[in-house]
Amino acid sequence: MAVVAGGRPWAFILTMATLQVLGEIPIPTNLQIHAYNLKYELKWDDVQRDNYSVSYTVQCKRICEAQVNHILNINTNVGNWSDVKGCKSINETQCDLTSKNIHFFGSYTFRLRAQQGNQTSAWLKSACFAPYKHNKIGPPSIQVDSNENTLNVYISDLQTENSKSIQKTYKDIKYRIIFWKKYLNKTIHVKNSTRTLVSLELEPWTTYCLRVQIFSSTIGVEGQFSEVVCKMTKGPIPRWQIGVTFIISLVVIFGVTLGCLFCIYCTYRCIKYAFFPPHILPEHLQEYFSEPTQNAFIELAPEEDAEECCDQLKVIFKNENLSTYSSSLTLPNTGNEISDDHGQTSTDSGQFSNEGSSNSNSSEESEGSVLTRLDLQSSTGSFYD
Repeated sequence: MAVVAGGRPWAFILTMATLQVLGEIPIPTNLQIHAYNLKYELKWDDVQRDNYSVSYTVQCKRICEAQVNHILNINTNVGNWSDVKGCKSINETQCDLTSKNIHFFGSYTFRLRAQQGNQTSAWLKSACFAPYKHNKIGPPSIQVDSNENTLNVYISDLQTENSKSIQKTYKDIKYRIIFWKKYLNKTIHVKNSTRTLVSLELEPWTTYCLRVQIFSSTIGVEGQFSEVVCKMTKGPIPRWQIGVTFIISLVVIFGVTLGCLFCIYCTYRCIKYAFFPPHILPEHLQEYFSEPTQNAFIELAPEEDAEECCDQLKVIFKNENLSTYSSSLTLPNTGNEISDDHGQTSTDSGQFSNEGSSNSNSSEESEGSVLTRLDLQSSTGSFYD
């Protein structure tokens, strides 16, 4: 909290203008006293100029006139002005008053002037300063944990700028805890306590938000609020929640089991396909092996059966320029081969047999057809093909 020096603005401006015209040092301006967590500082604006530099002196007097008149009901001044230790002829624009024998329940007034050599400015007087009134208390630090349906609030002891406990200065200090449901902040609950550990019994499984403030009812001073902290309370687990958790667990286990089995099956198929690939023959090969040809049966048949299936065939060639040629061939029943003296073979249509030879002779006589050697050679070439 800042205490600003009093006075009429127009009179101050007139005084400053007069001093500047006469060439005197101007009076410092904007004198304020800052008090935060029992740390006191006196600050003002600089009056330094480019052509010269000044220093400052601060003086203090115990119990200002207004406070004396109020307490003692007299109209006299109490105390004498004295220099503040460490704040005489300084070049800074602030003075630390914390360790200058400033009593918490006392009342003080300060004055300030600028000086350069033998020249000094007029004194600038501050308003009455009472630490117990004007000191501003900062926010405390808190920690919250949950224990079933109870929230435990731990309040850290607020330390002053001099590393002193603020409780030693404020004898009747208290803590105000304000809490509410996180999603229903219409209803606000307040609890005051003098202890640094406060337990709040609340509804189970509910999220609450809270903040803490330090205050003194005797002096009438309230500090700043701490940061808002939200925490959920605990409690006994409901039966429906146990049932739902059990069902979800079963579903998850079943799904994981199926997934593992499916992975194993896919791995098995891949391994089987890699090491034991399926061999499928083409359709035309399958038909060939399922219906073997006649030649296959002939090759598999014994030699004796093969002789029984053979008959003699006589072929007679007639030609005017060539001699008659006949030959007897031994052919299988299904064979179409004809051999001559020169070792050549010919293929017949398969219709020649013993009976076929006689029929062929009769047909040759009736039809008068003659086979030439050229026909025999052509038929022989077709046999080899």
